[in-house]
Amino acid sequence: MRRKEKRERKNNGKENFFRRHKKLVIFLGIVLIFVAVIGFLLNGAKNNASTGATSTVTDQATVMDIQNSLSSDGKIAPALEENIAPHTGYALKEVLVEKGQSLKEGDAILKYTNGKTMTAPYPCVIQKLNLPEAKQTMTTDHYVKVGSTDTLAMAMTVNESDFDKIQIGQTAEITANSTGNVYEGKITFISDLANYADTGSSFDVIVTFLNDGSLRVGMSGTATVIMEKADQVIAVPAEAIQEGESGSYVLVVKDDGSTEETPVETGISDGTYIEIKSGLKGSETIQYYVTKDEDMYYYGY
Repeated sequence: MRRKEKRERKNNGKENFFRRHKKLVIFLGIVLIFVAVIGFLLNGAKNNASTGATSTVTDQATVMDIQNSLSSDGKIAPALEENIAPHTGYALKEVLVEKGQSLKEGDAILKYTNGKTMTAPYPCVIQKLNLPEAKQTMTTDHYVKVGSTDTLAMAMTVNESDFDKIQIGQTAEITANSTGNVYEGKITFISDLANYADTGSSFDVIVTFLNDGSLRVGMSGTATVIMEKADQVIAVPAEAIQEGESGSYVLVVKDDGSTEETPVETGISDGTYIEIKSGLKGSETIQYYVTKDEDMYYYGY
C-alpha cells in the first residue's frame, strides 16, 4: 500500500510540476525545434555547390568607333509654354477652340463682341482655357494656356558622375517610340540644383528639338546624349583589361602560343569595348579569363 501511495505521490508531483512550468516546457520545446531546423539548413548550406567556372577567351584587338552615351526615357513636351492674356475690357463673344486642339500660327482662339479676335502666336496646342461666360468682360484673371508644337523638348536625368561630360549646346538624339523616327536636338538647359538621393545626386537636363509634324505633345520617346566619342580607334573587350602594380595591361598571345603582359593606356568605354590609346597596334590576339558563377542549392541532401 505504501509503495502504491509513493507512486501516486510521485506521479502527482510530475503532473503538478508540468502544470506549474507548462509555459517553460513549451518554450524549451520550441527552442529545440528551432535549433533542429537551423542545423538542417546549415547542413544543407554545406552542400551548396557554388562553382566558379573559369573559361579562357581569345579575341582580336580591332579598330572601331566607340562612344559613351547617356539615354533617358520620357515624355515629349512643348519647349515653350505660356499663358496668353486676353484683352482686358473686351467682352467674350465666342470661344473657337477646345482643350487639346492644335493650331497654326495666326489661327483664331476666341472672338470678342467687338469683332476682334485672339490668335495663336505660333504653332501650338491648347492646354487650358480659363475664360468667362459669353458676353462677360475679360479681366486679368483670365488666360489661355498654350504649348508649342513646332519646337518640342524632353527632360533627362544625369547622374553627378556624368555631370562634367555634358554642356549647353551639346547634340542629342530623340527617338520617338511610336514611329522610331530619330530627331537631332540640343541641350538647352542644365539645372545647377542637384536632386539629392542616397544612391547619388542627379541633375535635370532639357533637350530641345524640332517637330517634323508627326509628333504630338505627350508622346513617349528616348533622348540620348553622346558624352564621349572616339572614331576609328584601337579597342579590345573591356573584360580584357587587367590591373597590375604598374597599371593596366592585356595578355597578348605570342607566336608560340604563350602570353605576355603588355602595358596599355585606356580611353573611353561603351561598356563592352574600351579604347586603347597606346600599347597595341590593333592586330594583336589577346587572351583573358571569364568566370561565371553557377549556384546550385541542395538543402537536406
